[in-house]
Amino acid sequence: SNPDFNRDRSLVRIQSGSLKVLYYYRGPFFMFYVYIIYSQKLDKFYIGYTTNIQMRIHQYHNQGRSKFTSRGIPWEFCYSESFETEIEAIRREKQIKLMKSRKYILSLIEQSRF
Repeated sequence: SNPDFNRDRSLVRIQSGSLKVLYYYRGPFFMFYVYIIYSQKLDKFYIGYTTNIQMRIHQYHNQGRSKFTSRGIPWEFCYSESFETEIEAIRREKQIKLMKSRKYILSLIEQSRF
């Protein structure tokens, strides 16, 4: 699909297949992040995406605003990847989740430490 730019080209609307979902690119200083956090209490990883990792972990996950993550407080940041568009971040988040592999997640975390 063709992107539809606004006048100053800082915002683009993209239609994604038959889902008709709109995604936005907000310029070179606005990034989207896929992140992985870990709960020692649950011994589980959580994968998500956001525009502000610190705020998301602090205000959403570690203050009990999410039904799932409230059971695992405190959550620790482990890994992130950055993307220029929301659609790229969503695709990567889904790709990691579809792996359904703790081993794969641990390998991402280990590779990021070098």
